[in-house]
Amino acid sequence: MINLDELKEWCKGGRRQVDIILGGPISPEYESIHVYDIDMQIGQDIRSAKDIDLIGKKKRQIAALEKKIERLREEVERVEHIPETNRSAERSPVSTEGE
Repeated sequence: MINLDELKEWCKGGRRQVDIILGGPISPEYESIHVYDIDMQIGQDIRSAKDIDLIGKKKRQIAALEKKIERLREEVERVEHIPETNRSAERSPVSTEGE
């Protein structure tokens, strides 16, 4: 069973929110506990207050974004090395009909 006092204490650590859903139209046994930190702009589904790891989740999110940024930088570098005449050939044709 979840300790609501632990979740209340966690909420006092900043602008934080806990949403608890019990039951629902599909199953009366459904349980969901979601914590959210407004300043960090990240949330997590948990089973107990001990499961809360928003900092770790945020770090993983940042690492994934850094990888995506690096892939985009590599793509930009690759495209910048293509001569301008070839770049226009790589683009999809744009219809100018009706202009």
